[in-house]
Amino acid sequence: MKKFIHLSPEESKGLDTSLYQNAQVLFDSAILISKNQNANSVATSLLILSSEEMIKAIIVKLHSENFKIYEIENAKLFFSDHKIRPEIAQLIEIGIGIFEGMDIWDKQKQKPLLKTKSPKLNFWGDIIK
Repeated sequence: MKKFIHLSPEESKGLDTSLYQNAQVLFDSAILISKNQNANSVATSLLILSSEEMIKAIIVKLHSENFKIYEIENAKLFFSDHKIRPEIAQLIEIGIGIFEGMDIWDKQKQKPLLKTKSPKLNFWGDIIK
């Protein structure tokens, strides 16, 4: 059996679905355990596993769509190192925040948030909202 890192993009097609479904089962299990058994430490562990599975699903999906993600140095760590997946999740979260910030800024039509005569401060006021 080949490891994810050794699969071609064509061989990876659809594998992200099963990873995503596994992440969803882990997430749902965490919620049930937390609510019904009040075992929050177990639920937290399942949530961490769920997020790691979701990151793997995203990586495999990107590879299957011919993004060169497996060409990144030490890409094999995506599947073997538990430390790197939360770091990837943080990068995704930062990216989402940046895009949401850009969307808000566009909707405001670049109206300054700070009342100042300095264009630089007005710009940064828009960014940090």
